[in-house]
Amino acid sequence: MRTFLIALMCLAAGPALAEPSLIVLARHAERAEDGTKDPSISAAGQARAQALAEALKSAGVRHVITTHYRRTHQTAGPLLTAQGLSPKVFTIKPGAMPVHLQEVAAAVRELDGTVLIVGHSNTLAPLVNALGGPVVQELCETSFSHLFLMTPAAEGRRLVQARYGAVDPAPEGACQ
Repeated sequence: MRTFLIALMCLAAGPALAEPSLIVLARHAERAEDGTKDPSISAAGQARAQALAEALKSAGVRHVITTHYRRTHQTAGPLLTAQGLSPKVFTIKPGAMPVHLQEVAAAVRELDGTVLIVGHSNTLAPLVNALGGPVVQELCETSFSHLFLMTPAAEGRRLVQARYGAVDPAPEGACQ
């Protein structure tokens, strides 16, 4: 009996398995064309960042993940400020996209509550899949309004695609 009680106490004292109640993936807002590799967001991007904060103000966002690029942090900025949060920043290393995707997916799986991930046209669709969602069509370089909402894995990882902010131009080619 004593062994059983010790085992039960160890289980109770162990870390609870966290899982997000909702994962929101958003494409970063429009960037300013300034000739650099790490541009800020443009005036249109600032308006879109405000629209994202407005769209998610009641979503209970507890965690925000961005990349090291300014445009992802600036897109999340109004929400970060409104919610008093700091982002968890992941660096995308050249040629290491699969590693980046797995690192972000592993970090998300350890969080709870609502998680916002602000990413790029080439990271959001693969992240949906890395998080257990379906294969999603690649995003166009000119599309900035994409939002993907994913339910917990325990509920079957349902995916809803939505839009935020201003309307994007019509897609060109085999992207969305």
